[in-house]
Amino acid sequence: RDLARDILGLLRERGARPGDRLSRSALAEALGVSRTPVNGAVALLGRMGVVATEGRTVRLLRIDAAAPAPESPGGGIAGLLVAIARGR
Repeated sequence: RDLARDILGLLRERGARPGDRLSRSALAEALGVSRTPVNGAVALLGRMGVVATEGRTVRLLRIDAAAPAPESPGGGIAGLLVAIARGR
């Protein structure tokens, strides 16, 4: 399962906006996973420029087409890899 994409989908569903503070533990609970994989997904989203981390604080920078939404036809691993490449 592509956790980074799932996090973006959840944030879109909940109407998150740039500048919002994110809770890793709340994301983990909402997605039914532990914080360890969430930390990895947050790190990936940070490399993509979607979130910024300062210590334990995570802030949403953008929630645009950085990665395909879960229901997007261009989703999956290939779509995420393309989004990562575009972010570099």
